[in-house]
Amino acid sequence: MKFKQPHFIILFLFLFSTLSAGEINLKLKGDSTAGFYVDMFYGTVPVSTMEKSGEMNLVVENEDHSIRETIHAWKSTSAIKNGNTIILKGIARLPKLEADIAIILTYEIVNNRVVEKRIELCQTNLSLLYYSLNTSLTSAASPSHFWSFDNADNKGGVAHESYPAAGYMLGDSLAVGLLTDAGNRNLWTRNIRRRPSAGGVGFRAIQEICDANMYRIASAKDRKENNNFVRLTFGELSDFNHPTEKIASKIPEVTEWKSYNGTEVSMKDGIYILKGTKPTTDMAGFRIPFHLPDGFYTVRLKHRSEFSVSLRLWKNEGITANDVQGFHYQTNIPSSDSVWTQLDETVFLANTEGGTTNLLIAASNIKKGVPYQLEIKDLEVIQSVANIQPYHQLLSGVLNTKRTFIFVSPAKPTLHDVRLASQVCLADGLRFKGTTEEKCLYSCYQMLMWITSADNFKPLSVPSINYAPDMYNRDSFWSMMGTYNKESSEAIFNEWAATQNEAGTIGTIITPSMGSKELKGNDATLEFLWFALVNKRLYGTPPPMDKITKAFHYILNEIDSNGDGISSARFVLGQNDCVEYPNRTSNLAVNQGMLAVTLRVAQELGMPVTNEIIEKANVGYRAFYDKKRGYLIDNRDYPYVITFNSLLPEFVSLWLFNEPILTSEMVNNTLDKVPTKNGYSPLIFHVKDTYFTMENKPFSPNLFWDNGIYYNAGSWMREEICGYVAGMKHGWKPAEKRIKDRLTTEITLNPDEPFSHEFLPYDLSVPGCWWPSTRVFSWNVFVLRALEVAGMRTPEEDPDYLTNCIQVKK
Repeated sequence: MKFKQPHFIILFLFLFSTLSAGEINLKLKGDSTAGFYVDMFYGTVPVSTMEKSGEMNLVVENEDHSIRETIHAWKSTSAIKNGNTIILKGIARLPKLEADIAIILTYEIVNNRVVEKRIELCQTNLSLLYYSLNTSLTSAASPSHFWSFDNADNKGGVAHESYPAAGYMLGDSLAVGLLTDAGNRNLWTRNIRRRPSAGGVGFRAIQEICDANMYRIASAKDRKENNNFVRLTFGELSDFNHPTEKIASKIPEVTEWKSYNGTEVSMKDGIYILKGTKPTTDMAGFRIPFHLPDGFYTVRLKHRSEFSVSLRLWKNEGITANDVQGFHYQTNIPSSDSVWTQLDETVFLANTEGGTTNLLIAASNIKKGVPYQLEIKDLEVIQSVANIQPYHQLLSGVLNTKRTFIFVSPAKPTLHDVRLASQVCLADGLRFKGTTEEKCLYSCYQMLMWITSADNFKPLSVPSINYAPDMYNRDSFWSMMGTYNKESSEAIFNEWAATQNEAGTIGTIITPSMGSKELKGNDATLEFLWFALVNKRLYGTPPPMDKITKAFHYILNEIDSNGDGISSARFVLGQNDCVEYPNRTSNLAVNQGMLAVTLRVAQELGMPVTNEIIEKANVGYRAFYDKKRGYLIDNRDYPYVITFNSLLPEFVSLWLFNEPILTSEMVNNTLDKVPTKNGYSPLIFHVKDTYFTMENKPFSPNLFWDNGIYYNAGSWMREEICGYVAGMKHGWKPAEKRIKDRLTTEITLNPDEPFSHEFLPYDLSVPGCWWPSTRVFSWNVFVLRALEVAGMRTPEEDPDYLTNCIQVKK
């Protein structure tokens, strides 16, 4: 590209000053009359100014929400600058409420590219106030791009994505970002939906959404007015039970509808008739284009068909799974060809960016080449405009703190660069120490720690946005074990303890706004005991012995009813839980190992477990090693299957007790059979062919995945690294390199996805192998603890270790 000389000189000077300075500067501006505020620079380059926007906006209401006061563009009346810190102080006067709020706002430079902005509020006049606040990044000059975590060129509006982060680019070489502390500390949630009631299909939008507008980016209109902001809002509740307005969208003319998979559409007597003769897939219908702003919608229609019905909301043309905006799981909704069936679905839409949203209405479960027809009528798409209220509580005399972080980092305007910077800089802001890969794991976990709801501030540890709002027992256990946060670990343990039934079973799922009766003989109750032991050791937390005793007896009755130390279970006690055994099985290595470890844990917790029965369980675990084949048999019904699952109990024994159960021959020979390429390996695989076929798969009859996908030889980081750490403890020479390679591969295999995944596809030639649902996963944070077991990391690098752990206090 050729530049005219003046433009080239300007660009050169900008890039030179940006890259050569490499350091954040804070400048105190204003005075006690107009108010003090802080502007940020990177070297000499202006990054953000608070001159017009102020440091924050505050909305305050009393208990019955009858009086509202607003503090707009707050600036302080006093300021202190001390080295890398600026402290702003002032009083927000609330005359209608006969109250004042004391505000302390602190800027602290963490390192040369991260600043912590901490807001502290306190009042002593009312027993309770409700509040919301927002703070912004504002660029005086027009940024070259605005970005969000999933969109390197965001056109504006609400950003509700896989990881909460947004900002703007100054030129094409400097990213500026606004980040938040975890939801359980800053009191936010990303939850927008709930499970359906019995008989329902897919998630429904919840009627009260906390933090729906948590991240908002300047729209095209804002930018024209030189209002270049990224805004972060805490404590805002959107009430759709009592909307201020309902707006019906005009249904586009049939001529605007777009065929999906060869469908034709006609209209007669107010009925839309969708039909086709030669479908090429099992779903076919029409995409109806709407211009829907971000918000809450009800889609209502009547349908009639011999086939089931599916809905999707697609961003723009809806080419790939990446474009799905809503109704991710509204698939195979029952219909009838003889009577009309009413359908009402709710959805919260974000990231529309002022563009087109396509509503797909399709017949599903159709057969290729077989004619089909779907009739619909009374189609409505209705927006409910929220009644907005604050929901954070400011109790009398109780300090409330919100921590945010601003980063400025050399970067290109690419997904890779803004995503990586958002994670590394958040970890830096939280004072976490580690490698780039470790920082990514830590930050992904932090952004998946939420509160439960506006009325329940208990922590909720979700696996990912895809699995939200469900907190899974197994996932939350591994996530809590990866860090040293005493408060979260105890609170989430107590939430699981509260799910225990009379039999002693611990629940599998906790999900907001809907109950769960999933209590069964999986690994949840075993890990409940592990959880209690770790909390006792690390934090001195007394185990609830009544619940521990009930859980222990349930485990014996359900998994070792013969009392011989040999597992007999109805479920897989670990991953690859895609097959059930109603008549029980003793053929799974992981189950036997899990029982052996749990008996040892129970003994330390004071349960009546003898060393003799523990050794019987250990012998049973070792018996899965086939000396002739040279590996640990995962499932005796499928002796050609090898998994990292079967090595997990060995790792846990080394982690919790620093003692092996298996011999080095068993562990090392099994690991020698693991295929590897590009720095990673499959979780479960065929010993000769790597991938499974429909004929030899070790899954339930109705389950199967393409090569390298999910449990058909997909690569799952946490279990893989735990297996390598077990190998390291047994002297397996490739272990350390495999661990380092696997960490690197997690954030480099897909250049656009430098973050923690549910799994990595092992065969990249498979179309659609990068599932959007795998993005930003929590439980891989346990790898941090596994690295400690391996001697490749120290606990002191976790910012909570020195303050929370009893070993340090002693």
